[in-house]
This record gives sequence, structure tokens and C-alpha cells, in this order.
Amino acid sequence: MKKISLIMAFAMAFILNGCASPDYSQYYKLSPEYLQVRQVQTRIYETDDAEQLLTASTHVLQDLGYIVEKSDFDLGLLSCYKDHEAVEADQVVGRFLIALLAGVDIGNDVVQRIKVTLVVSSIKDNPKKKVVRVSFVRAVTNTHNVTRFELILEPTIYQEFYNKLSQSVFLTAEKI
Repeated sequence: MKKISLIMAFAMAFILNGCASPDYSQYYKLSPEYLQVRQVQTRIYETDDAEQLLTASTHVLQDLGYIVEKSDFDLGLLSCYKDHEAVEADQVVGRFLIALLAGVDIGNDVVQRIKVTLVVSSIKDNPKKKVVRVSFVRAVTNTHNVTRFELILEPTIYQEFYNKLSQSVFLTAEKI
């Protein structure tokens, strides 16, 4: 009888725990670096032609080896990706040493997919300007088929993209 009571108590605790409302407030907190990241990801262009910006962005990303996954000119949205090998020599050596010393296979990175999301939007007070925001994210999969996601924050990548985009916008505007 005690065994049944104990099982019932655990079952009730499990059921009541499942009814608790999770705390979602952590999902809406911005990191302290949020504004710095946004500044790196965003540029303003002196044009009223969002379609031209999206077309030029598509060309730049395709020139960089990305495959267009989705594009919606009405929404001003572009999504692209490209795959790379993610194996690094130091990671393989570290994996070997940990496996040798601890007897644990931690796995090493095998493949990474770099995803790009680009949005073109209007400035409410100035229709002659458009805002372009791009983000680069890595999805890295290891030998255990576990994937982790990382926002790429290296400013040089964003600067290089925007330099090429500015050149492409100029060439497109001049019909070159």
C-alpha cells in the first residue's frame, strides 16, 4: 500500500509540475551588446528603390557563393546559405587527446552552414532612404550530429559585404 501511495505522490508531483507556467521573460531580454551588433549589421542607402537594393544584394551574395533560399521583393526579404567544411586541425588534436586521457569521445565539427538573412525596409519619415540589415549565422554540426548556432559578429565580414553592396548598387544604377 505504501508503494502505491508513493507512486501516486510522484505521479501527482509530475503532473502538477507540468502545469506550471514557464518563465518566458528570459527570451525577450536583449544582450548589452545589442545596439553595437545592430549598428554593425545595418546600413542606410540613399535610394527609394528597395527592389534595386534586393537585386544588388542577391548578386553580391551569389558572387560570394551563397545559394538563394528565399526572396520576397514585396516584403524586402532575402535568405541565403552556403555550406563549408568545419574540420579544424586543433579541434581534431584536442579531441584525440581528450579521448586518450579521459576515454570520452567529445566529437569534432564536421560541416557548417552559413545562413544570411537580409531585410530592406523604408524609413518612415524619409521615403528616399532605405535601411538594409543583414545577419550572418553559422550552424555547425559535429560528428555526433549535434548542431549549434552562432551569430557571426566579426565586423570585417559585414564591412566587406556592405562595400561590395555599395559597388553593386552603383553599377546597377549606372547600368554597367
